[in-house]
Amino acid sequence: MARTVIVPTVAPGHLTAGAQVTETAGDDANNHSLVNRAGSRIILICQNGLVVATVTVSGLDGADDIVKAIPANETWAFGPFPAALYTQSTGDDIGSIEIELDDESNVVFYAIIF
Repeated sequence: MARTVIVPTVAPGHLTAGAQVTETAGDDANNHSLVNRAGSRIILICQNGLVVATVTVSGLDGADDIVKAIPANETWAFGPFPAALYTQSTGDDIGSIEIELDDESNVVFYAIIF
């Protein structure tokens, strides 16, 4: 099954009034992918709800996996993600970071590219 795509918001820079950030609801059935553009820096933000949720950002060889159990009602930031360590070069998610979620209970993802 296709992963749910986290749509990143491009940071507008210092000369603009800001940008609305795109929200992506957690999906533990399909998990998530996030495009990792060459030369960009991405910050992934996970806002958790009522129960502990474990988020895994998959490294290419497993050694660089980021695994965090996020406590209830907390918000955590991850990244940036060097392409050589996190961007998939084979399979269905070429050019993307793979993100796993163990429980979608009120989890919301945001991503910022700068």
